[in-house]
Amino acid sequence: MIRAALLFGLLLAYGADPEHEGKGTTVDMTLTWLGALTDGRAIAVAAFTAFPFSYRESWSKKRCSRSVANADAIGAWVDCTHERESRLIQELRAARRDPGRLRLSPGLNAASKRLRALAQGATNKAWINGSLKGDGVKYEFLFAISGNDVSGRRVSAMLVDSSLEPR
Repeated sequence: MIRAALLFGLLLAYGADPEHEGKGTTVDMTLTWLGALTDGRAIAVAAFTAFPFSYRESWSKKRCSRSVANADAIGAWVDCTHERESRLIQELRAARRDPGRLRLSPGLNAASKRLRALAQGATNKAWINGSLKGDGVKYEFLFAISGNDVSGRRVSAMLVDSSLEPR
């Protein structure tokens, strides 16, 4: 019941994906989860997270890559993203003002080779892939989704890659 109330409040605050109508989709839930992460709201992130949760970066200098065992530990990871992945968080904030910069869609089809390599071994998952065009950088994402319509869908992994783009 608390999760449903939290989801309703977050969807009101951030809005549903305009490309979908009716019942909230997995993409909508992922957008809500990203919004909570962007705002540094660990309790809201935890409400839409399946544990254990994994965050993996494809670049060589890992900043916040880790597995998070439970909701009590998610706050440290959210803090890490805000402190050590601040450019990603800034670009997510900028995408709120320019929603065309962030794209999410179901499936693995558009995922880069590096993200697919990070995703190997994860079975029985639904996937959301996405991209975020920032100022001189492009981020690519894969979100592993666990659960179903009855128990609720939640993010169980976030895989991220980045590349420089000419300005």
